[in-house]
Amino acid sequence: MEQFNALYSLSQRLLNDNNITTLVAVFEADVKLCSRHKLSKFGIGADNTLKMINGQKQITIKIK
Repeated sequence: MEQFNALYSLSQRLLNDNNITTLVAVFEADVKLCSRHKLSKFGIGADNTLKMINGQKQITIKIK
């Protein structure tokens, strides 16, 4: 879960950075099965991915 939280925080900073105009990134995070219920508040899709989009910037976090 710590890895996911770090990637989520990094993604938020990248999406909100006005110096970055275009970005496409894909990250993978290992999350233990017992912690997966905590991910529901982030809007994780049925395909175990979180897609974050802001203008021309898109970040996908894949949950393993």
